Amino acid sequence: GLGGWCSAGAGSSWGGCAPCQAVTPVKVYLEMEGVPLPKEARGQDVREDALGRTFVTVDHPRLYRLVKLSVSGQHSLTLTPAAPGVLLHEFAFHSDCLSAAGCAAASST
Repeated sequence: GLGGWCSAGAGSSWGGCAPCQAVTPVKVYLEMEGVPLPKEARGQDVREDALGRTFVTVDHPRLYRLVKLSVSGQHSLTLTPAAPGVLLHEFAFHSDCLSAAGCAAASST
C-alpha cells in the first residue's frame, strides 16, 4: 500500500484518485496507525465493509474525502488498492481554521 507520516492540524485530508481507465470501480482500503479508520475520523467518502475495513470506492477522477480530524497531530495513513489500476494524483490537507479569527476561536475552546 501507499503510506506515510503526516503532521496536520485539525481538519480534513483529501486524496485525488482516478482509475487508469474507464473500468470497474476499485476499492482503496484506508488504515490510520495500522487499523481501520475510527468512525469519528472518517471523511465523507469512507465506508466500512462487513469485515470492519474502511475504504473508498474510486470510480472516477475527483478528490475523495478521506480523513476528518478534530485534533492536530502526527498520524500514519496507509492507502491500499484492492486491485491494480488506481492512480493517486494529489493529496491535500485542509484545515477548518481558515482565518485568524477562526483560529483564535478554535484555540479558545
